[in-house]
Amino acid sequence: MSTLATTLLYALGLRTPKRLSLLLLGLDNAGKTTLLHRLQNPSAPASAPFLKNCTPSFFPSTEDNLHIDLDDYPSRLVLRVFDLPGHVQARRLWRDSLLADMDVDGVVFVVDSADSERFGEAREVLEGILKALGGNNGRGESSGRGGVPVVVWGSKADVEGAVRVDGLREAFGLGKGEGEDGRSLGVFVGSSLAGTGYRDALGWLVMRTGTR
Repeated sequence: MSTLATTLLYALGLRTPKRLSLLLLGLDNAGKTTLLHRLQNPSAPASAPFLKNCTPSFFPSTEDNLHIDLDDYPSRLVLRVFDLPGHVQARRLWRDSLLADMDVDGVVFVVDSADSERFGEAREVLEGILKALGGNNGRGESSGRGGVPVVVWGSKADVEGAVRVDGLREAFGLGKGEGEDGRSLGVFVGSSLAGTGYRDALGWLVMRTGTR
C-alpha cells in the first residue's frame, strides 16, 4: 500500500496507530541524539547536515508524535521519545530518580559499536539501568519493574571496526535468546546516519509491549 493511501486511512480513522513511549539512554557520544534526529526524519538522506553534524545533547529533551511506519507491523507507530544525556552527572540522575519514576514502554540503550574501549564502561551503566528498572542486573540482584523491554542498539555500524550483534552480546555478557535475565532484552546494530537497523529494533520492541 502506498504511503499516501496509508496516511489517508489514518486520517479517516480507519486505522489506529500504536503509541509508545521510549527512553533513550547510553554513554555520551554513543549516538543517541543522532538516532533521535533519524526518528524525527526517517526519510532524510545520510548527507543531511542535522545528521552529519549532530552535536551531543547536554540536557534532557522530549519529542512527541514521531510517526514511523514498519514494513512487518500493521499499525503506524507514534512515538514519544525521552532523550537523556549520557555524561556522568546525568547518569546519577537516571539512577537516583528518573528510571524508577518514568512511565515508559521500552528502553533503547545506545552503544557506539565502533568504540570497543568504552564497552566495559557501557556494560556497567547498562547493568545499573537494568537494576533500576527491576529484573536481573547480571549479578543476580532484582527488584520491581522487570517487564519493560530493553534494546541494546549498536550505533555507527557503518564505521570501520564496528562490532556486530554477536560481538556486542559477548562484550556485554548477554546470552542468546530472551528471558534469561527476567526481561525481554534484544540486541541490534545499525546506523542512524544511513537509516539502517533502527526499524528492526523498533519492530522487536513493539511486539513486546502492551496496548496503551
